[in-house]
Amino acid sequence: MTWQQMLSSLDSHGVVEFGIHQMDLKSNTPKWRRHKGGAQSRFNTLRNSLFSHDKGARVACLGRSTYAKKVYAAGFNSVVPYVGTWLQGAQLAFLVRAAAAEPEVTLVPAAALNALQGDDHSSLLASLGQLFGVGAQEYGVRLLASGEVYLPR
Repeated sequence: MTWQQMLSSLDSHGVVEFGIHQMDLKSNTPKWRRHKGGAQSRFNTLRNSLFSHDKGARVACLGRSTYAKKVYAAGFNSVVPYVGTWLQGAQLAFLVRAAAAEPEVTLVPAAALNALQGDDHSSLLASLGQLFGVGAQEYGVRLLASGEVYLPR
């Protein structure tokens, strides 16, 4: 699958899976939080999971998700280094990484995100960092602007 195929699937309806690694959490909150779709699905398309104005990957990685702050953060800030999102059953997933101006995004095997587990932040950061690096080497890195995925210049 290529970037073009993944980008053309942004508006496809299906079960959207979503994983978020958030730091500075309230106690008993999973460090790798998963939303697996279904009747209570947070998102109905990959586009929504990437660009939703309050719960999407972009705003989460920019620290602007009031939902993540209010519901899960122990302090006043929401720190989200990585978010993954994919259609259930898909081969590839989008893995988004926090960056200064616009979050970075690459493609990774969905099965790797689906199997990801971690009880501590350092192991999650290491696993997600390695996964992002492999995806970047194989597929390259793009940026998430408001409503679009684009190649940096």
